[in-house]
Order: sequence, then structure tokens, then C-alpha cells
Amino acid sequence: MTQNRKKQIKAEAQKRLNQWLKHSTFNKMTVQGSYIRFNMALGLNGYPFAKEKWMGKDEFNRFITDNEFDSIEYDEIVNDLFYLAQSGKTHFEIEETENNYFEQKLKKNNIIWITPINAHIIKENCIKNIFKLVNDIAVKYKDEVFNMMPLVENVELITNEVTNAIAVADFIKGGVNMYGIFLYDYTKKSAESVREILKTNFTNPTFN
Repeated sequence: MTQNRKKQIKAEAQKRLNQWLKHSTFNKMTVQGSYIRFNMALGLNGYPFAKEKWMGKDEFNRFITDNEFDSIEYDEIVNDLFYLAQSGKTHFEIEETENNYFEQKLKKNNIIWITPINAHIIKENCIKNIFKLVNDIAVKYKDEVFNMMPLVENVELITNEVTNAIAVADFIKGGVNMYGIFLYDYTKKSAESVREILKTNFTNPTFN
């Protein structure tokens, strides 16, 4: 897990804890001090209960992957917040992260960042085609190390809408590290303009 991703998860956990302590108490949130219930109440891996009345429709949704949930870094974040809240702290200052600014820029430009958490909005066959495209590039340039932002056209969504996307990945001698798939409205933006936005967060891109 990168330091920036760790900061992003911490900021989200702090935001959710602030909401709990604003509308309830630590003891009610944790059922009299249970660490397990504290973790579940944050709901970063998916909120397992019926939502509280004060929770918005789009709040307390899944924010992390299973691998992140099982990581040492995640445990450190939750442990620290648990003991601070247990000691009586009732408000946490949320630290800004690089991704906060990047995600705001994506939202402003109607670009949707697809990760394993929300990949279900793309039809399964299209996801497979995107991974095949990326893997074909890795095989073709198996002796090289580079970053690429290939264009993916005609991406079908589960709503039956069709759009375009830019995939962002590092290629490392036949291996692939995917950062995400970025959906955009090709009738309003060109692939090049979307890449210019992505370049502010992903360095040294090679275009295809």
C-alpha cells in the first residue's frame, strides 16, 4: 500500500468516525467498547448492518479492497483511531491527500475512476477485453519497463450505455500493474484531453 493510499483510507476513516461521534457516542457505536464492532461500524470494507437514519444513501459504502482490509497498514489506522476515540477524543482533523485534489479534478471533468470496488458498472465481457488489451501490450513489450495510457473504445456499461475509457498501467517486463480504468464522455472530451488530466497524477506516460 502506498503512503498516499494509506492517507486516503485514514482520511475516510476519520470522516466516518466524526459522523458517528456527532450523531451518537463511542459506547453506542462500539456496543460498550468492542474493537470488532468499531471496525464494522466504520464500514470501510462495506457496512454490514442496516444504515443508521443519519447515514446518507451514498455514505458508508465500501471504500477499500479485501487486500487492503487484510493489510497491516489498515490495522494500524483502525487501531490508532480506536484507542484515541476510546480515550475520549470526539473530533478528528481530516488530512488532505494528493488524491483528494485529483479526484476533485476527475469529478469536475465527469471522469469516472474504475477500481475493483466499482468495476461492476462495466459489463463483464468488456472488463475481460480491457484486461486482454493490457496483457497483450505486456506480452508484446515483455523486455521493457514503461507506463502507458491506452485508449479503450466502445466500453459497455450495465446500463447499456457505451462510452470510451483510458486504461492506466505500468508494464514491467511482461508484468502489469493497473492503476485503474477512467471512463469519459467521448462526445465532450478527446482522449488526449483526458490523458492531460491523468498526467497530473500518473507520471511518465507513453501514449497509444
